[in-house]
Amino acid sequence: MIRRKYPPKNKKTNKPRNPPIQKLSDADRQIKVEQEYQKAMILLGQSEKAATCEIPDLCIHGAYYAMIHCARAVILKTGGMSKSGDVPNTHRPVIERFSKLVASEPGDFGKLGMTLFVAFEGREAADYTTGFVTSPKQATAAAAEARKFITLCANKWGLELPAAE
Repeated sequence: MIRRKYPPKNKKTNKPRNPPIQKLSDADRQIKVEQEYQKAMILLGQSEKAATCEIPDLCIHGAYYAMIHCARAVILKTGGMSKSGDVPNTHRPVIERFSKLVASEPGDFGKLGMTLFVAFEGREAADYTTGFVTSPKQATAAAAEARKFITLCANKWGLELPAAE
């Protein structure tokens, strides 16, 4: 039997490993909580103003984003959701994690996960669905839901804006 000589294989170098995940310190996480909550309050104010000015799509948009930033603040306040203790930037994982946090709570508080998901769907419809028209009544209701959502979260987890110096 004759052995054939094949050219040597091109060996590739291994990919460098990702650096180890750096866990957020408690101080850094608290700063992020305050930033997320502050963003939520700004967007809530804009949403309520858009509702009174009768700009319904902008109101729906702002109400949802106020709620999602508040949910991100809550998740950070409770320890985050990844090895680093941070929160992802994508919406669905944040909604799912927040929903799990509040699912076992009684009354209105236990329904906040569904409220956030309904707001997400409303925002998607207002932003992307052609032919969809948001009424001023829907916009006002969305701003009121966002206010209720943020108030309940702030009371439960002690969220507040830092005092101005």
